[in-house]
Amino acid sequence: MSGDGTSERDEPGRDDLLQGIPPCRSRIVGFGASCRTDQQDTGTKSRQARKSYMEDRSVYHCIGKKNVPPGIRTFGLSVIIIPDIQSAWHNDLYLWGMRIIRLRIALRVSLREIMSVKKMLFAICVVVLVGMIAAPVAATEVVPDYYAGNPECGDIGYSDGYKFDPPVVGTSPDGTVSITSIYWVDQNEYFDWSAVGVQVQAVIVKGGPNADAYVYYPQVVMSDIGLHAPVNPSNGDFYGLSHIDFCYNPPVNTPEFPTPALPMMMIIGLLGAILVLKR
Repeated sequence: MSGDGTSERDEPGRDDLLQGIPPCRSRIVGFGASCRTDQQDTGTKSRQARKSYMEDRSVYHCIGKKNVPPGIRTFGLSVIIIPDIQSAWHNDLYLWGMRIIRLRIALRVSLREIMSVKKMLFAICVVVLVGMIAAPVAATEVVPDYYAGNPECGDIGYSDGYKFDPPVVGTSPDGTVSITSIYWVDQNEYFDWSAVGVQVQAVIVKGGPNADAYVYYPQVVMSDIGLHAPVNPSNGDFYGLSHIDFCYNPPVNTPEFPTPALPMMMIIGLLGAILVLKR
């Protein structure tokens, strides 16, 4: 501090920034929402700042990070003036500045909360969309029960059903059950199926001398993928498909998941994600 009360290390433009402030000793401490010392941080007016403020009646102008005196740190984004206690004009300016700082802090907190909510909503929309896309092809992961010989639907407790013999891609005459795909993977034969208007409670897959029964009851299952015949112990692969029985009790008027609703829900979820990102 020089004899006339000004900072020993002036920075360009300081006089312009201080223009209009009543004459008093000033110290440039940097540009920030708060000015603090290395020794103590108690907000804008630290203990050391208050002591200097009372003794020197200094006005602290936070106007830039160049030429900051030793021992002073700055942080934040607002201009703060600690006023001369004998100047009502300074007091008004100080109170005005503090209101701005509080408002900025409140806005920052609010924006962070809004961004957190936006991210959460976007994540929910993505999960819903992925779930809807994956739902039609998701396997039920039912472990098949092994049956020796050639069991039929009546043998495992079901009064009605339809047999595909031989297994081919197609739909039963009444339009209730369909084999949607038959394919080979690493010398193993698999198939996928779907149903309309009936709740398939078991599927018997005959291959070789025995059969696998995929029992879904009490689940409500309208499709499944990756079904196969029993394992051939001679080579560890699955037997080829001999015939397939779809077992169910008498049809009930239980509609499948509404086909038009699925794309509508996907569109709504996509629009929701877009709106969340734009806000």
